[in-house]
Amino acid sequence: MSLPDVVHRLKSLTTARYRREVRESGWQPFAGRLWQRNYYEHVIRDEDDLDRVRRYIAEDPLRWEEDPENPSEARPVGGDGRLGDHRGSPLRPDGGSP
Repeated sequence: MSLPDVVHRLKSLTTARYRREVRESGWQPFAGRLWQRNYYEHVIRDEDDLDRVRRYIAEDPLRWEEDPENPSEARPVGGDGRLGDHRGSPLRPDGGSP
């Protein structure tokens, strides 16, 4: 099974379970999307790269208040009302960093 297939199945199964629990167990409905539209995969090639990924994982939750995917901070980016993509990943090929 390919990585995109795994991600698709994970998102589908968890979303279906969430919807079922909202309906049957009274879970609080979420007004926004449960999952971001895409994901970014990256092959870790060396120790420096691994260290950047570790720092990102440890520090990213600290930036949640400023994250455009945070429902309390999210702002539409286009006329269609969709929210912007998360752009803080150090794994981007353009070298972008948080």
